[in-house]
Amino acid sequence: MLGIPWARRGARTDEYVAAMRALWAGPEAEFHGEFVDFQPATCSPRPVDGTIPIMVGGDTPAAIRRAARLADGYFPGTNDPEQLAALMRDLEAAVAAADRPRGAVQVNCIFGSRLSDPVAGAEQLAELGVFRAMVPAFFFAGPDGQDRLAAFGEKVIAPLAG
Repeated sequence: MLGIPWARRGARTDEYVAAMRALWAGPEAEFHGEFVDFQPATCSPRPVDGTIPIMVGGDTPAAIRRAARLADGYFPGTNDPEQLAALMRDLEAAVAAADRPRGAVQVNCIFGSRLSDPVAGAEQLAELGVFRAMVPAFFFAGPDGQDRLAAFGEKVIAPLAG
């Protein structure tokens, strides 16, 4: 749709990440690659700590390898506990193969269908080793949404955060 060839999207993504990290790392960067090419340039404002976390999503072996190789976070496309556990095992193996320390890539997922028993759902994700679970805002839509959100925070989030 944007005129960018689909066939080499993985290599393009890797290079885009490398170029962005080069720009974020210091007051001036130069980058010459296959897809990105720029003379000395600045990025202002730059991230305070020198980087912005990169998250890679997907359930394919290629996505898992990419996350293990260059990402700070991994976002699988499932929140099914068995599928999630399998993907997390694959990620852990890929992180080790990429010679990165265990836990270098934090797993994030959608809280999703766990609202029928949110406490058990949150505990299950924590046991699996999920770093962050995103709760869609529409779960708390409606006139009593603020109250339900506050109750969710007290009942589900606070016990795990403490």
